[in-house]
Amino acid sequence: MANRFSASFSLILSIPGNVFSSLIHLLTKPVAFFGLVFYPSTWVLISMQLILIVKSFLSKSSEPPLFPSGLLLSMLLPLLLIQAVKNLLHFISIAGNVLTVFLCLFYFLLTLFFVTEDAPFDYSLLHLNADLLSYKQSWILLFERLNIYSYIVFIFYSFLFLVMIRTHLKKKGHRARSKYSLLSGTVCLALYSLLINTPLQNMDQFYTLYHSYKEYSFQQKAIKQAESLLDKPFPYVHIPDSSLAVSIDSKDLPHIFLVCLESCNGTLIEKRTGRGDEITPFFNSLISQGVYAEHFYGNSVQTARGFFALLTGNLPGFRKKEFTSMTNLNIRSLPAILSEYGYRSYFIKAYHDLNYDNTGEFMKKAGFHNVWSMTEDILDSKEKENRWGWGLQDDYFYRKIFRMLDKEWEENSSEQKRRPLFVTTLNVSNHMMFNSMPANQKYLYPDAGPEDYAKNFRNSMFLSDSCLREFFVQLDKREWLRNSIIVIVGDHGFPSGEHTTKNEKGAWEENFRTPILFLWRGHLKPLRLSGRAYSQIDLMPTLFDLLDLNPAHHSVGKSVFDPGEREPVLLTQPYDGIYLVSVDYPFKMVKRLRGNFRAIYNLSIDPGEKHNLINQDSLRPVVIKLQESLMKIMMNQVLLESNRIWPGSYN
Repeated sequence: MANRFSASFSLILSIPGNVFSSLIHLLTKPVAFFGLVFYPSTWVLISMQLILIVKSFLSKSSEPPLFPSGLLLSMLLPLLLIQAVKNLLHFISIAGNVLTVFLCLFYFLLTLFFVTEDAPFDYSLLHLNADLLSYKQSWILLFERLNIYSYIVFIFYSFLFLVMIRTHLKKKGHRARSKYSLLSGTVCLALYSLLINTPLQNMDQFYTLYHSYKEYSFQQKAIKQAESLLDKPFPYVHIPDSSLAVSIDSKDLPHIFLVCLESCNGTLIEKRTGRGDEITPFFNSLISQGVYAEHFYGNSVQTARGFFALLTGNLPGFRKKEFTSMTNLNIRSLPAILSEYGYRSYFIKAYHDLNYDNTGEFMKKAGFHNVWSMTEDILDSKEKENRWGWGLQDDYFYRKIFRMLDKEWEENSSEQKRRPLFVTTLNVSNHMMFNSMPANQKYLYPDAGPEDYAKNFRNSMFLSDSCLREFFVQLDKREWLRNSIIVIVGDHGFPSGEHTTKNEKGAWEENFRTPILFLWRGHLKPLRLSGRAYSQIDLMPTLFDLLDLNPAHHSVGKSVFDPGEREPVLLTQPYDGIYLVSVDYPFKMVKRLRGNFRAIYNLSIDPGEKHNLINQDSLRPVVIKLQESLMKIMMNQVLLESNRIWPGSYN
């Protein structure tokens, strides 16, 4: 009896060992089923698919929900791919092994991206930002985005690959082979080619990447259609009836400061924390002193696109970056125009590298006389101690700006001193991932940890807002800058956790909403603009309005002081399947090119964008109007890609 019990107990104890041995066998040796050979790499890729399905289910990131056929296809595609590679390269085993390793690593990176971002890798993300991979800061940013799930996946597959490699090096003898390798490989490849081109939603990451590439390429068709609607070679060009060139002696023009706020989420302006603390108290205190637009939008995401809209008055493209991919684009930008009226212009950024996103070259082309950044050689020891995250802390940055302007002014001749300044600044403290600030400056949420994104974002916004006060402290100290227009505006919005934490995902209000405030002491009466939508392309005509100028330009915006009818505000999200957006407040239409998703929201009663009203018959006229306005985004893309914003021959 005792012997039988002991034998049973030993059998039970051996089960985990047997299971483990079987698992190792599957992962390290080919196994034949029904004439097919299942390779270790097959199980690795299938395990990645399972992780993606579970992660997608937990984060509810699969739209629309996967059907059983989609789940089956998610498993079948990598299986067929490995079968095709191994069988077709059966007689060149080294090539088969190398390609298999590459596919495993490729799938691993795509899986890691999905686990990190809660979204599949989009071809446009690589196409539009590949040049940024040459910068150290970009790699730091990529690593900062990794979360606990990313590290778990990385450690698990690193260990798995090591086990497989170690076993493979020790393995000798017969390899499992199929009799009909070439035929089997051809059939698998044919099936794979057929299935990867089906429209059936699934979680295979190569499938999603491939289709994002196809859709990105097929957009050319819609752009060609838009081209047929253009009736002029340069439809944006505005030439005044008479020459209105103004000498510096005939007008007492004010200085202009365009103070751009990095990643400023406009939906948090005048908002409070759960404890009742204002998130942007200083900016809020300025609103009653100037002209403030309640519903103001950045026309796209990322700094380069924001500056293109602000300085040219035109929509940025959704397929290419004007800063890096359209360096030959003919433009007539704000600093170049203002220089004709005697302005001396400066672009000054807190980040040290002007080459990043080709910013320095674009700003010179735009017409800035001076393009500066906070490089190592110009900072004193105190300033160097107060660099963190992406650069110099904002209050130190503002003090530095005015000291640099002082030096320029003191060295100028009396004639030069009479020239007004156009100064554009860009801070950097409020930059993703928003968790690099010193612990003693986490004022709203002192206990916020590295993973407390929403708290860190609000801490960062509060700190940046507090530092903004220093700009006005320094400005008020200088009598020679007393007559100045100050425009405070965001370079783009950024989610603070409302729907997502990634600005490359979705087309929510927080992706685009950013503040704008015009201040001009003694000239501008306080005004709160509500009930209408405005955007960055309206800045240039608004400044011309304030200065009473009528120059030749190509802006498609409209002064915020113009009481006439306004066109819908147009926005683009170049990533995540590409979203085109039209806002005619209170209505907002969102169209995603991938999958042709459409939605319409009433922002006045549904600011959280929870209720899609696209099928309401009563809103059909609104839907038609906004849908038609989206074609202008396509037309704008045509003009950008064919260099038809401004004629190069114009003098």
